[in-house]
Amino acid sequence: MDTSEKAVALTGSESALVVAALFALAEWPFTNAKAKSLIGTDKSAGERLSEVLSARWIRLLEGAGLWNRGSAWTPELIASRAALRPALTLDATEIPLAAAALEAVNEEFSGDWDEFCTVAPGALQWYPLGPQDVPALAGRLKAVLPG
Repeated sequence: MDTSEKAVALTGSESALVVAALFALAEWPFTNAKAKSLIGTDKSAGERLSEVLSARWIRLLEGAGLWNRGSAWTPELIASRAALRPALTLDATEIPLAAAALEAVNEEFSGDWDEFCTVAPGALQWYPLGPQDVPALAGRLKAVLPG
């Protein structure tokens, strides 16, 4: 398959994790040296992709009736979002930056998942996710890249 045709379909939980990692890439002042090297100095591409995927995720949630269901997020609402199918699909142009964002988050927050859940919007602490899912998803995304 040609790289330009590659895409990765995500689960609801993975979609929330990618959106959170890209938010962190765009907004968080990374202090870990390895994380900084993974994201580089130009955050503009991360900011753009963060906005694009966040908007796409919101549209999917709205379409499923899971975006503005009252004012409070609940574990039940997040469980419904986690189970959403279909969820986000990343195209070949989005995969490298999404993988880099996940790798940077893994480096920065590997010792403190709770801090990442506090930093990133979206009630990640209620998704069936943990710190082990960050490098696993990064690896899955990188596996479809050439080379």
